Amino acid sequence: MSEAECHSVDWRVRGEDDARQGMPSSTVSRHAEACASYSVSPDTAAYRSGWDEGIKVYCTRSNGWRRGLEGDYYEDSCPIELEADFLAAYRLGAEIHEHQSSVDQLEYELVEVNAELDDLDADQTDKKAKLKKKRKRLKKDLASATALLVISRLEAQTQGFDPP
Repeated sequence: MSEAECHSVDWRVRGEDDARQGMPSSTVSRHAEACASYSVSPDTAAYRSGWDEGIKVYCTRSNGWRRGLEGDYYEDSCPIELEADFLAAYRLGAEIHEHQSSVDQLEYELVEVNAELDDLDADQTDKKAKLKKKRKRLKKDLASATALLVISRLEAQTQGFDPP
């Protein structure tokens, strides 16, 4: 935080904003460290009050789903009473994100292999054989990754989510 921010911040609002971004309540200690050089100490009670409100917005089932789908990192910030629903949805969203990333990567690699094959001369039979073998493996891996993605999407639908 800058000196101006340290002197003008509304600690309750800062706590709420941090919580809405999924930051743990201990984030106030980073702010304290940043502001100490300006002889400013955070109002930890106000910060915590705001954080307690903001975390209720962050730790929802629907937000867990969105954060998981986006591949966001979860910082274990949800209080135990809010964590179960958030975490179940987050994990399902993250699973879909992971499977989609795998599918995307495999599709990219397959395009690259096909382009390499197209560029080979007829007399490069050894290289062509290796690339065809690689392409076969990539197609098999892509089929498996796609199946896992479909299964995860179906699971999400059964839980009331609208997967991409």
